Amino acid sequence: MDPAMPSYLWLVVVGAFAAFGFGWGTGANDVANAFGTSVGAKTITLRQAVIIAAIFEFGGAMLLGRVVTATISGGIADPSVFASQPEIYAYGMVCALTVGFLWQGWASYVGLNVSATHSIIGGIIGFALAYKGGSAVQWATPAPNSFPPYSVSRPHEHPSRMHCAWHDLVA
Repeated sequence: MDPAMPSYLWLVVVGAFAAFGFGWGTGANDVANAFGTSVGAKTITLRQAVIIAAIFEFGGAMLLGRVVTATISGGIADPSVFASQPEIYAYGMVCALTVGFLWQGWASYVGLNVSATHSIIGGIIGFALAYKGGSAVQWATPAPNSFPPYSVSRPHEHPSRMHCAWHDLVA
């Protein structure tokens, strides 16, 4: 066993608690967002919503969790940038989880609808930018054959998109 390993064991322990908290926050906020209208309109009961959510949230995690985990763990912050100091990468991931958990917990407490995905990705981009700047982030590039074409979706290249973006800001 590496003699330095016990000095980083706290990252694993804190990371496990942060991951549990993030999962709780995701369940508390995302499930409420998904089922709030159905329960509020009395089309399903709260018990039915919890059962449906448990089945499909678990099923989604089992079926798609590997893909999501691969993207979150190495598709946002570039792990090769952190190769000389992997403990910084681990610390940043734990911080992103912790902040995501706190944000979602607070948002759920005050009744705000927030995105778990945006909170974790924002946290990862934030620590990568703070560590090594823009080169530490794996910025996405659009596929050339994607629809709609990238030029249509960029507000500065298409007047109608610019109008829609402006309208969304002032509305």
